[in-house]
Amino acid sequence: MGMYINAINGIPAPGKGKADFILKHVKGALVVPAPTIWHEELVCVVDNFAFDAAAYAYDEGEMRVFLSETRRPTKWLFVPEAKKYAK
Repeated sequence: MGMYINAINGIPAPGKGKADFILKHVKGALVVPAPTIWHEELVCVVDNFAFDAAAYAYDEGEMRVFLSETRRPTKWLFVPEAKKYAK
């Protein structure tokens, strides 16, 4: 684990509301159901209660790690060029 979206085009993402921030700032970004197959544009936003983490699922293993999360709420996004935004 370790590639997160914390800014879009130089605009810092807020601590909470990262999914809405991404949807607003990335053309074509969509909320999607939890995936069953990996796609290179997947981002999982995990609600850590104090802050959100927008994690780029850069491979199938990373996707499966986030799919196994059962303690915290998650939201899945399709984010065009997700890799470009993830650090």
